[in-house]
Amino acid sequence: LFYQDDILLLQFLPEINYNLSRRLEYGSFYLVIPLFAIFLRLAFPKEVKRFLFHVILTVGFICAAMVAVTPTLFFSSTLDFYQSFTVLTILYGFFIIVSAVVHKRNGANFLLVGISIIFVATINDMLYSRHLLQTGYFVKYALVIMIISQSLLIISRLTTAFKLNRELSQNLENKVEERTVDLNNTVEQLKV
Repeated sequence: LFYQDDILLLQFLPEINYNLSRRLEYGSFYLVIPLFAIFLRLAFPKEVKRFLFHVILTVGFICAAMVAVTPTLFFSSTLDFYQSFTVLTILYGFFIIVSAVVHKRNGANFLLVGISIIFVATINDMLYSRHLLQTGYFVKYALVIMIISQSLLIISRLTTAFKLNRELSQNLENKVEERTVDLNNTVEQLKV
């Protein structure tokens, strides 16, 4: 998310030193995966397996902590491992979302599109960074699509909640009217 080669970062921080720029680059990459797992756990708690969730958090936060406290040469050597871990985590996230779609969880279909695009862009960026593809970096654009898909998920859930609230309010009004009529009938019978 903070790439040294990004012109935007260099425009805001032109005097940034190499070690700090690497820490920002690796640290943001290493934190995205546990944050992604937390998001999936909050969005689809029944589909996320507790053990795998904790493994993802532990590995992600340990690697991010290593970026903060170890020399650049050391933490940069973890990139191959973490890229493989990222691919596995995204595949697991894809499985979670497909499972949520199958179970007809509200908004899951929107996230399925977003995660599919993120997965393809992530693989592309990894291959491009190794000079195996001549395409460019696309994750930053895929993140925009993912944010849109997350927004659609939230809109879908809010719409459902609003409809349910309206139905419950109407049912409550009907019950109050029924009980009032029953109570008035009981009062009339007691007067007689």
